Amino acid sequence: MNHFFLSHPCTPSTLLYGLILLHPVLWAVIALDELGFPIFPLRQVLCLCYILIVPGVVLLGLFNIRPHDAIQTLVFFTGLSVSALLLISAVYYYFMPSFGIWIPDTPVLAVAVLSLCMLPLIGILLRRKRKGSQNDRTLRAPRNLSEKTILMVAFPSLAIIGTYLMNVYNSNILLLLLLFTIPVVFLVFVASDTISNDLYPFAISSMALALVLHQALISAYITGWDIHQEYYFANLVLQNAVWDPTIQHNINAMLSVVSIGPFIAEFCNINLVWVLKAVYPLLFSLVPVGLYYAYKTQTNEKIAFMACFFFISFSAFYGELIQLARQQIAELFFMLIIVLLVSENIQIRKRMLLLTIFSGSLIVSHYGLSYIYLLLLLPVWATLAIIEHTEVVQVISRYATRIHASIALQGANSVNIHNNRLISLNYVLFYSFFLIGWYFFVSQSSCLVNALEIGNHIFSTVFTDLLNPESAEGMKIISSASATLLHSLSKYIHFIFQGFIMIGLFGVVLYRKQWNFKLEFLVLSVFSFLLNIMIIVVPYFAYQLNATRLYHISQFSLSPFCIVGGILLVTFFLHRIPQMSVFTKKNAYAAISVLLAAYFLFNSGFLYEIAYQSSSSVALDAQLDYPVYNEKEVQCAVWISHHISQHDVYADEYRRLLLHGYMGIDSVYLHLTENGPPGDSFVFLGEYNLQENQLLITPPAQMAVNKRYYPLDAVIGNKRWDKVYDNGDSEIRGIVAE
Repeated sequence: MNHFFLSHPCTPSTLLYGLILLHPVLWAVIALDELGFPIFPLRQVLCLCYILIVPGVVLLGLFNIRPHDAIQTLVFFTGLSVSALLLISAVYYYFMPSFGIWIPDTPVLAVAVLSLCMLPLIGILLRRKRKGSQNDRTLRAPRNLSEKTILMVAFPSLAIIGTYLMNVYNSNILLLLLLFTIPVVFLVFVASDTISNDLYPFAISSMALALVLHQALISAYITGWDIHQEYYFANLVLQNAVWDPTIQHNINAMLSVVSIGPFIAEFCNINLVWVLKAVYPLLFSLVPVGLYYAYKTQTNEKIAFMACFFFISFSAFYGELIQLARQQIAELFFMLIIVLLVSENIQIRKRMLLLTIFSGSLIVSHYGLSYIYLLLLLPVWATLAIIEHTEVVQVISRYATRIHASIALQGANSVNIHNNRLISLNYVLFYSFFLIGWYFFVSQSSCLVNALEIGNHIFSTVFTDLLNPESAEGMKIISSASATLLHSLSKYIHFIFQGFIMIGLFGVVLYRKQWNFKLEFLVLSVFSFLLNIMIIVVPYFAYQLNATRLYHISQFSLSPFCIVGGILLVTFFLHRIPQMSVFTKKNAYAAISVLLAAYFLFNSGFLYEIAYQSSSSVALDAQLDYPVYNEKEVQCAVWISHHISQHDVYADEYRRLLLHGYMGIDSVYLHLTENGPPGDSFVFLGEYNLQENQLLITPPAQMAVNKRYYPLDAVIGNKRWDKVYDNGDSEIRGIVAE
């Protein structure tokens, strides 16, 4: 296979002709599907590849951007494809209906719109190629193609088969094998000197995709928290064929949910549930691949590989984020921004163009990450602007010679760095005004009002509740008692890696000349570390985005410093042991990789499951109460939406999420009251409620960590309740009239 591709190279002109010929094939497959002759899954795969690849490839050519690194090319054209879809789908679902263009209940118009956007651009590129054919660069297949293909397929296949066994037969044996094999392969890659560095990004991509799939594919229905509301608003657009930006809800302002999801579902003929459960995680799995490039250019391949493994090992990556479709897309753009900060092999004007596109896409994808990025962006820009002034550098050189040597911004050198800097005043102003403008005009300013309320709450309590575990979620996590010895060990390993990050960050700041970290990335990392401190000490700072997700965001820039800090610390100790006088860096890599493997096994829940202890992994423990639903519970929710949606329907903490997916925001929290729910309402009970005779309730409080289980009778009161609907695994109860 390798010999075939190497002997038949592909030029960009050939690729463009191939893209043109792809269109009639695409139309033919869709026509067969619409006429009742589907070829499953040909249409789904072909349309998905088209929609995620072709727009980005065309835009890269149109902008005349030619990255020399394969990872750069991959993440850039994927990011541009998603950015193009944000714009095209918004036009499709908002502007076209606004001008009276009827959208039929078939994908014909969606295919026509996307094709009419792409074909003229491909024609422009072909005309440009004819004029400059001598610069037509040959595209060749990568080396070791067979090994890379096997590596890419192995872990995701194991995850898919493992989740099937878990869903159908309640067996987690293959998933346990997957979670054990991943750190073993990681250790082999780090320890071996014969494995090619070219395999590192493929290994990271395969591991990341397997991890997100092993959680996302649990159950055939939507699983998790916010994703149920995301499904509701995306499904609302899909059913009505129009997006109404005046609906006052934060999620309704996110094009990453209300436009891309429905457009992919319609274009590819994929159920919206599986768009959220499979397509979004597929895109999200590219995040560590792009970070690998960003880390590699500043350190080396092995450190970058270990840093990415640390990044994907944290449970928020494959646990919480798969429940947040909008943040998955936003983190794709956040990764692209970081890649641009270190991509000095691309002209500054072209980097600024991409930075503008990806930053705007980030804003319309997720309000929370957009605010966090702005919170980091402002001090990063101010710091860079300050240290570029000669007077400031002179003061630093007088009182902190090491830091002065690390900054090294004197004379003409400072001018060059300023000219190549992406984070400029113009960029900060553009990002700030676009963010405020979008959130002001869309969804009746709900995102902006919500941010102002949170900010006001933080500032009003910052002095009274500082370091209070009841209001600072990070401090509560640190100070809380561990349930078992294994949980205590897990917490200590987290502390060790936090120490590594601190040592690595300060070590690089003090001795920057010994490393290759870009100044913008380094300053961003410093403020990301300060963000971690704010999670611990500032009250209610992690209220909207919880502490684990904020920590996960900080890892985008802090992960390489974890490995660097570990190397510095292990080197320091080993050099002071007489028996280790012949120390090599390989020993440090080995020691850190073993800790990373243990870190992964704790976070994934593997060790807890093996030791028969409580685990938070729904992929491994089917008995765990979690927002995971079976077919009968979903049928019950659908029945509610069709028959009693005009009434108040009460449900506990987890079951009400299912109602959100089919009823929007109409379901009501169950709370502890003297008389229970009112008489003209209904109560939805799921399988767990009926089996355990208890409900998960959040008492009136500001922190969601206070939720507890209460007996069923204690919550719904002593009134006589009758079954309105019962299918065996779920019930709807109403009060019987006396």
